[in-house]
Amino acid sequence: MEIFRDREQDYRDWIESHPDGYVLNVDKAGARTEYPMLHHSSHRQISAATASAYTTGDYFKVCSEHLEELVAWSEANAGRPPNWCEGCLAKQEEGHQLERLLRRGATVSDLLLKAGMKAAYIQGNRTFASRWAWDDGTIIVATVWKDSLNDLNDRPWVEFTDFSERTNLTSAQHRRAKERHDILSKHGGRPIRVILQTQWKDEKGGVVGQAEKRGLDPIVWSASSAGGRVRLTRAEATKKMLHQGGDWTEDELRAAVSAYIEMREKSRTGEPFTKKAYYDALAVEFGRSPKAFEFRMQNISHVLELMGRPWLPGLVPARNVGANVAARIEGLIASVEGKYVPPVAAFAITVREASKKSKAAPTGVARPRSTNVVVTQYARDPAVKAWVLRLAKGFCECCRQAAPFETADGPFLEVHHLRLLAENGSDTICNAVAICPNCHRRLHYGLGAEAIIEELYTRISRLRRTSPSQANT
Repeated sequence: MEIFRDREQDYRDWIESHPDGYVLNVDKAGARTEYPMLHHSSHRQISAATASAYTTGDYFKVCSEHLEELVAWSEANAGRPPNWCEGCLAKQEEGHQLERLLRRGATVSDLLLKAGMKAAYIQGNRTFASRWAWDDGTIIVATVWKDSLNDLNDRPWVEFTDFSERTNLTSAQHRRAKERHDILSKHGGRPIRVILQTQWKDEKGGVVGQAEKRGLDPIVWSASSAGGRVRLTRAEATKKMLHQGGDWTEDELRAAVSAYIEMREKSRTGEPFTKKAYYDALAVEFGRSPKAFEFRMQNISHVLELMGRPWLPGLVPARNVGANVAARIEGLIASVEGKYVPPVAAFAITVREASKKSKAAPTGVARPRSTNVVVTQYARDPAVKAWVLRLAKGFCECCRQAAPFETADGPFLEVHHLRLLAENGSDTICNAVAICPNCHRRLHYGLGAEAIIEELYTRISRLRRTSPSQANT
């Protein structure tokens, strides 16, 4: 997936090299309810050679070979799924939309990796790829022929037996059918991903049997067992996701924030976990795609970044989040952690957007209104601050330059906790440094702050990496 904003030639090059791709047309202001609009890359409305300003005017483009990526991006960044262009992707029955997910040349190994299966589990041989279901201990993936699906206009489903009564199957097919039946019967509530397939047909329309096209359904499925049969059912609200849109509910955002904070704590303590398992579990619970939750968690990373706090490695901050959603995320972080600080994210995003608009001098506010907020304050030890400042002798321990100015109490330096108090850091001399205001802001908000902190740990012998169990001791 690639985003083209004010990159006209790059966008045209992508369109030319991806004749069977997809394009999400997004209005930069985010004010038009009919956008984002999803197109096929061949549609002249978004690809005519004579047109101009595809990405430099009021719109930008998000492009991908895979339809589900753009649906997930729209959900996470616009707060709703895209509308489908009536000219090239007219709103069709559910089955036809599933057809759009399939493509020739998609290999089973690639789709299993895309589903989040462990690379060490996947084998490259034909026998492995010929299975009808896989279970790596974390995620289950099953193959389903699209033509076998029922209720395409509502919630697609399919039923399986172990096919023991079927006499027209080979011994290998019987083995695969029994393996799929056993895996799905013992799913234990874990998320199930489905590889949809269509079959080659001869000139008379007869089924040849081999897969012509494959695609990984972005929506998770659930399994239920009864009477020796296993039913796979696609998650609820699929049509709402694809067509009607809808903002993220408070429950969805809270669940995403809670999962993010839980993963971040596990990352700190070295406890093993898989991000994909969290995305899939949330997708099962709320009916959005796993990719939508991944994108939303990248938005959470950005909000933490604006708050001057560390984010979870691997979830690079995504700036495509509006001020209103950012404010909701920041409030939920405070609520989930039980630590309340003055909100900053929404204001920072509004400032950023304002800087892109009119250059005229703003009127401002003659009498800014006041707001009373509840904040969490930490009872710090004044002896720690005094000791660290005295040891610094008026020089910043980060840049090693003299304090920028003098006060009545001497050189002005600030004390910074390398592991923030809001992150359960300790108020001790082994977690505190005396630094100038510039370095202080840099460690909170600057690019490359992690590398600077590592250098401080290496250079200053009194510093120790504190763990949650050592916090506030």
